[in-house]
Amino acid sequence: MKIIYLIVFAFITGTFATAQVIPASRRVQWANAGTFANNPVIANQLNVMDFGAHGDSLHDDAHAIDSAINLLNGHAGIIYFPPGNYLILSTLNLPDSVILRGDCYDSAKLIFNLNGADLDCIDVQVNQTGTFQNIVAGFTKDTTAIVLDSVTGFNVGDYAEISETNGSWNSVPISWAVNCVGQIIHITAINGDTITFENPLRIAYTPSLHPQIRKWTPRVFMGIEDLKITRADTGLPGGGYMMNFYNAMNCWVKGVESYHSCGAHVNLNVSSNITVSGCYFHDAYAYDGSNTRGYGVLMIQHTGQCLVENNVFNHLRHSIIVKQGA
Repeated sequence: MKIIYLIVFAFITGTFATAQVIPASRRVQWANAGTFANNPVIANQLNVMDFGAHGDSLHDDAHAIDSAINLLNGHAGIIYFPPGNYLILSTLNLPDSVILRGDCYDSAKLIFNLNGADLDCIDVQVNQTGTFQNIVAGFTKDTTAIVLDSVTGFNVGDYAEISETNGSWNSVPISWAVNCVGQIIHITAINGDTITFENPLRIAYTPSLHPQIRKWTPRVFMGIEDLKITRADTGLPGGGYMMNFYNAMNCWVKGVESYHSCGAHVNLNVSSNITVSGCYFHDAYAYDGSNTRGYGVLMIQHTGQCLVENNVFNHLRHSIIVKQGA
């Protein structure tokens, strides 16, 4: 009987030991995930009340908030919301180095009513216009150097976006998933037509799928902190995210309660080194998956090196989504 127990114990132990090991081919280096540690101390803080905000849930405070952001004129600064209910009837577009900070998530509330439009509540985005160059060698997973047909336009210190066409697995092509496989890298050296970078390639790229690379210039250093954000449109909005980060890096959402979203509460699209921590994401207009309705944190399209930790998700279709090349 003892021999049988020993055999069973050895079998179970061996099964669990191997089951808990991620194969080397699937492992990725995430040591540098999340926002950077060397962010500057910000001295500028502007109170939205000083720009005509009411915080009474009756008057549109969007103009006051935009006026405070514009006064920063590209300099780093905090837009502070004392206790109040701030009605906002248009999207808040954040430029670089702007932090929205409330007094506390249970006392400073941003109430968005976008009249059913397919719009984001808070938008952090910038389009990319760089020219893609072909990658001709260095397609191996975990490498930190690739060879281009030309390094024209790239410099040490630049960030760059790698992309390739979809493979045969993409049996039902759709416009929003075109060239979804890719990655953001940080160039540390250039030698001839070879560029070296931090954060090794997460996958092996396929030469027949035309891997390419271009300079990537993101929005940087934006934060959303200690606020409650809710959407209060009448009826079912056409779409839109509560907080949208598109081509963004070194940004964060911390200590935020986000309630009643249309699309995902947080969308990270072609973004890197974003931290989402200590938040409560709950409830949505619908949970049918259309327009990503009912999602918590959504990561797509080349997004990587992001840290999503210590959050609470409730009454959502999906809490965290990593898909479409993220």
